[in-house]
Amino acid sequence: MTKLEEQARWVKTGGAIAASGVWFSYPNRPAILQDLSFSILPRERVGLIGSNGAGKTTLFLTICGLLSPTGGTLTLLGKPIIKGEFRPEIGLVFQNPDDQLFCASVRDDVAFGAENLGLDPEEVDRRVHQALSATGVLPLIDRVPHQLSGGEKCMVAIASVLVMHPKVMLYDEPSANLDLRARRRLIRFLQQSQQTLAIASHDLEMILEVCDRVLLLDRGQVVADGKPQTIMSDRTLMETNGLEVPLSLT
Repeated sequence: MTKLEEQARWVKTGGAIAASGVWFSYPNRPAILQDLSFSILPRERVGLIGSNGAGKTTLFLTICGLLSPTGGTLTLLGKPIIKGEFRPEIGLVFQNPDDQLFCASVRDDVAFGAENLGLDPEEVDRRVHQALSATGVLPLIDRVPHQLSGGEKCMVAIASVLVMHPKVMLYDEPSANLDLRARRRLIRFLQQSQQTLAIASHDLEMILEVCDRVLLLDRGQVVADGKPQTIMSDRTLMETNGLEVPLSLT
């Protein structure tokens, strides 16, 4: 199969997310994403791993339509992704919850997305309680977000996305700065998630526990795609791309 035929197959089969020959560069800088092609099927849990600068966060921002590729094609659930277009089918959880929580109460932060869907107040309230219950932080509903712990903020930020009932969730370093108890709660939540997941993280042990597939990125390209245990136990591959084999696989 030629490269063009392979790219055409990705576009045709679609899936939850499909990228075909995607390029992206910031002004006056080398390309961050370089001829990137992959697909993620519905309900897959895919980890994105790679050293700093590999293109993981930039890829997430293009998938969400916050950035526009300078070349190639990106689709979400079979429809082209257009910069600036609101797509409630996909949700992005930022690495720093403080970038996501900005209201006076947890209730208001979680309700924000549902209210912007134009739902009636009763449905908004139902979804808020549902999202906070799913993430295990319903007792925090009347708290002030900036007074919460890091782990609590993380779960509230996730709830603020879940309230829109997305089919695809992108998590950018979700376990960063969490203590052991909060990290374990996050892992259990991700293991039980019913959405398609793409998780960018340097926490490779978490990726092993949660994901059934990994994409290894380097310089904006997919250099390996397969089972987490197979890819992450390859010491030469990992070290060549600026990573270490997880302790549990040594």
